[in-house]
Amino acid sequence: MTNAQPLPPPPDPLTGKKNSQEPWRGRFWLGLRLAAAGGIAGERPARPNVVSLGGGFDLGVRIRNWIGIGTGFSGQIHDRMTFNVLDPYGKVVGQTYRYGNLFVWDIAYARLFMGRGRFQPYLEGGGGLTSYYRPEGGYQIGGHVRAGAGFDGWVTPNLTLGMFANYRMIALEQRYSDGARDYSIGHSIVGGLEMGLHW
Repeated sequence: MTNAQPLPPPPDPLTGKKNSQEPWRGRFWLGLRLAAAGGIAGERPARPNVVSLGGGFDLGVRIRNWIGIGTGFSGQIHDRMTFNVLDPYGKVVGQTYRYGNLFVWDIAYARLFMGRGRFQPYLEGGGGLTSYYRPEGGYQIGGHVRAGAGFDGWVTPNLTLGMFANYRMIALEQRYSDGARDYSIGHSIVGGLEMGLHW
């Protein structure tokens, strides 16, 4: 007859505090965004005068299950200007359009997650730098803040599909020939779809 070895003791149970600190379906995320943006108020040129499609991506990390921080880049057509087409004698023979482009870098934003199911709403807010390439040539720089809401819908443990809507305030620096500086302030709404990869 052989002597049976006793079973090892069971592991300590997870407490709620420890469990809340563990990553849930991946600590890091990469979000690929397709968005539409349009102006709602403010001054030109910071306020968009067209509704346009754009895109971008975010990188983030969850500090806890309920909060994450991230950074992101995006861009879209910002405005349109009309220019006269002249013949060699200076007569107006038509018109053409040129478009200005806006690129934003969200240096840092925070995202607060609500719930832990397959449908997970969130709130977010942050800010960063803005670069505006004018239709008439040249560019302006400035800053922006964003605040909004969205949700992640988990398709697999590593893939989410979701929607978002953000308010964005843009401040663009304007320099004048006498050396003076000013800022134009514009307000816009950005909304769209996001596909997230998590690991």
